[in-house]
Amino acid sequence: MASSVVTYGILLLAVLVAILFFVGYRFATEAELRSRQERTSERVALKMSLVIFFGATWWSLGGTLASMGLLLDFDRRPPVMFLLVGFGVLSAVVLGVTSIGRAFAKWVPLSALVLSQSFRLPLELVMHRAQAEGVMPPQLSYSGMNFDILTGTFALLLGIWLVLGGAPRAVVWAWNLLGMGMLSMIAFIAIASTPQVAFFGSEPRFINSWVGHVPFVWLPTVLVPFAVFGHTVVTRALLSAGQRKRKDRVTRHYL
Repeated sequence: MASSVVTYGILLLAVLVAILFFVGYRFATEAELRSRQERTSERVALKMSLVIFFGATWWSLGGTLASMGLLLDFDRRPPVMFLLVGFGVLSAVVLGVTSIGRAFAKWVPLSALVLSQSFRLPLELVMHRAQAEGVMPPQLSYSGMNFDILTGTFALLLGIWLVLGGAPRAVVWAWNLLGMGMLSMIAFIAIASTPQVAFFGSEPRFINSWVGHVPFVWLPTVLVPFAVFGHTVVTRALLSAGQRKRKDRVTRHYL
């Protein structure tokens, strides 16, 4: 039985990142429409309504499937959990590389994009508490093999650095690559901890089934996709900044 710290910690963090996404989307959409000298109020209202609808549907889908126990049925081929999480991560990448991600990368300050990933610091603290309570497998916390707490900690420090004066682009690149590497590592560990693989042992305490329950289902279906989307957008922002610098150098060369 998870404590209220673990239960409400995961829930509140999922709500927080959902709010951050909606606020960022509204800000980026309004800025994009203003740059085109288009009427913003009606268009923004329509786009926000659609995003909130699809977000609420996705949130409800994860909760419903978990409540029905379908996410704990790993005998299905393929398991519903794999399909759900895979679709969420793929959708995050698609959003990041399409016009939505472009608007985020163009209009949302890089400092805000980086700071938004600092949610991973409290998340890892909650996950550590979960493993201490026997709710989550130990290998998924920083006492085991998950060191994503570094990504969250550096996101907070780097974000503040960017706000105060601007960190070198190379430092942001290093953090972004670190974060993507940590995400890939924890994804591998999570898959290796499923009942089919049971790489760390077949004892219940080593099996990654806790995310098949509400509210923990929103960790792989909301928090992880938000992290993936964030890294995708930061990558686009860094690439765009590099392209602008190269164009400026070429322009100065021919002036």
